[in-house]
Amino acid sequence: MRVFKNYVFMFFLLFMFSMSAVAQSTTGSITGRVLDAKTLQPLSEANVQVLDSHVGTTSDRSGNFNFNGLQAGNYNVSVSVIGYEKQQQSVVVKSGQTASMIFKLLPVVLKMRSVAVEGDKERNVIQQPRSESVGLDLSTSVITRRDIQKQGAKTLVEAMDYIPGAWIETRGRKVKQFFSIRGQRYPYPEYAVDGVWQREFHELPYFFSTADIERIEVIRSSAALLTGLSGMAGVINIVPKTYNSPEFSHEIEYGSYGSYRLQLSHGAKVGDVSYASGIGIRHTDGPSDMNAKEEMANFYGRVNWQASQKLGFQLMVFHLNGERQMRLAKAPASSRFQTEISGYDPYRSTLASLKMNYTHSERSNIEAVAYYSHRDPEFYSVDSETNAVSKTLEKDYEYGLSVLHAFKLSSNNTLRWGGLYNHWVTPNGKRFYSGRKSDLYTYSGVLVDEHQFHRLTLDAGVRLSKTYINEYGAFGIDGSAKGFAGVEPIKDTWEPIVTQASLGGSYLLTESVSVFMNSMFGIVQPRKGTFDVDLNEPQNEKRIKLDIGTKFEAPCFGSVSITGYGTVQKNAIVLSGQSEEINGYVAELYANRDQDQLGVELELRSKKMWDHVQFFTNLITMRSRKKADDEMVENDEIPDIISNTGLSFDFAQCNINLYAKYMSEYESTRFVASTKTNPATPQPLGDFMNFDATAEYQIAKIPATTVFLQIKNIFDEKYSTVVGYPDFGRQVFAGIRQSF
Repeated sequence: MRVFKNYVFMFFLLFMFSMSAVAQSTTGSITGRVLDAKTLQPLSEANVQVLDSHVGTTSDRSGNFNFNGLQAGNYNVSVSVIGYEKQQQSVVVKSGQTASMIFKLLPVVLKMRSVAVEGDKERNVIQQPRSESVGLDLSTSVITRRDIQKQGAKTLVEAMDYIPGAWIETRGRKVKQFFSIRGQRYPYPEYAVDGVWQREFHELPYFFSTADIERIEVIRSSAALLTGLSGMAGVINIVPKTYNSPEFSHEIEYGSYGSYRLQLSHGAKVGDVSYASGIGIRHTDGPSDMNAKEEMANFYGRVNWQASQKLGFQLMVFHLNGERQMRLAKAPASSRFQTEISGYDPYRSTLASLKMNYTHSERSNIEAVAYYSHRDPEFYSVDSETNAVSKTLEKDYEYGLSVLHAFKLSSNNTLRWGGLYNHWVTPNGKRFYSGRKSDLYTYSGVLVDEHQFHRLTLDAGVRLSKTYINEYGAFGIDGSAKGFAGVEPIKDTWEPIVTQASLGGSYLLTESVSVFMNSMFGIVQPRKGTFDVDLNEPQNEKRIKLDIGTKFEAPCFGSVSITGYGTVQKNAIVLSGQSEEINGYVAELYANRDQDQLGVELELRSKKMWDHVQFFTNLITMRSRKKADDEMVENDEIPDIISNTGLSFDFAQCNINLYAKYMSEYESTRFVASTKTNPATPQPLGDFMNFDATAEYQIAKIPATTVFLQIKNIFDEKYSTVVGYPDFGRQVFAGIRQSF
């Protein structure tokens, strides 16, 4: 497309200009953690500032912070949090090394007319009202911007590949990649952008660029209540990048299959206003004769305005525009998927939100978010005999309002309550019910109560949701989808209330050892437009889950955690292995069956050792069962083991990262040819060990210039995660990154 050629030319000129300013230098970094001095609980959103400079950041939910690219020398670092004494420490940064810091802040007591007011301890849920249950900490993974750079991840899905239990199913259909955790599929995890829940997002994660993401928060458990409407299969929250000082950066990359990626980002803070912007493109031709070409342009803009000490606003926009061909399958996939030429051109999507945060006092805070999402992909398919092209606009949009109020009832008790309104419309229908309008209104309320008793924190919550069907044209709930075009749409109907409830907590045994627990009960509804084998809507699923685990943190080594979890599903919504051609589309049919699962997660994360080496490893082992012929049997559709390991080496200006992923064998009938006389036979998948590597070398300080190399699937391992869609094999990418 012409727009991509213009972007390429612009980035080429920028690259040539910036390369002329390269100069040799060395840098180091600072990493640290902010804790409550009394309870040793992490303090998030702490303001961390390198004094006498414009360099600043905030601590994440685990209390961690870091500064990269600092010139060797002595620095003074200041940390402040509302309700705590401000603290300052000195640190020496050496070339090619990382200096470590720990801040333990003391709560302050302010005396006003004989009234003592103590600062918030541990988690500050007043300032962060959407913080999920503290019992979910062991089941939450935070992927930082530096993690993304080390992995060489270009998209949201790629960035999540190495968290515990991560399972990426790569295929070539309308949803190219499905991401799940702990084998919790159907539904797949929900997505939110900076806490804003997205109803229809599953076709975007493999397009969504990581270039302007600050961090990704993945709640691996199915117990999230506050981040939108959880489908009880986990929640992925994308936190966009913010700037505390002026920065201009760009990145250029080229690699296998004619792939290239160009990115330009800029942001700054001026007084009470900070802003961020980014624009980029990504292109690949894919393997030859596989109809796998993709190219996507992305834009990101964000403005934060702190109007007063109490009132703040944030406006954010993401826009994507491009095209994608649907990759052809290989045997043993159905012959249709091996020959059907189809794709999206164009694929456009816009996400926008306006957030308001009002802190009435240290005891009360209100957060309100208005949001709008618009997606209008145009699907096309080519007739293999006549070469005639048919097109369908699969447009949909949603908008809504989410309000959450946090109020401290006492020094030990915080109550949070709020509501969500969402209106989703697809004027022309989507996927296999294309041509049939749907118009749904969803209303939801949530209440969460949290108590703190020194080292013990307990919380309980409930969310109620109800959907009004203004019009739903896929099929009649009480009828049949046969004779699809003649089925009358559902109109003016309320669905039953959906309930989810959770109970969780954490206990600090010692300064180094913590125990966590969380439980959840809820109803899971089938996604709109899904059919069972009788071509009716699948039944609602009832799900109960439990997480319990412990974490050990040693300042000299790192952290070790172990979590056990169990899930019981009544009428679980699963793929049946059958399909039906409806209105010219192949619809995958679902079924209801009972399932259960027990699993153990082990995760180790080291500190930097010998000033050069750091590693992580995680392992999840699962026993999954399903009901068949009135008895529970092993569920071979879910792998038993998923394991990831990463090893990082830092030497002067050079950083090398090695990654390994192991997934045990599982099987599936998805996309396998099936008829009534010759039903599909399960095909083996998984059973692979994959190795990736990245390397960075900083060749200049002013401007900061880094060249990098990435090798995916180093040993050219042959494996598939979905029937008929094998991995592309070894791929190599190289590029350069600069910042001013």
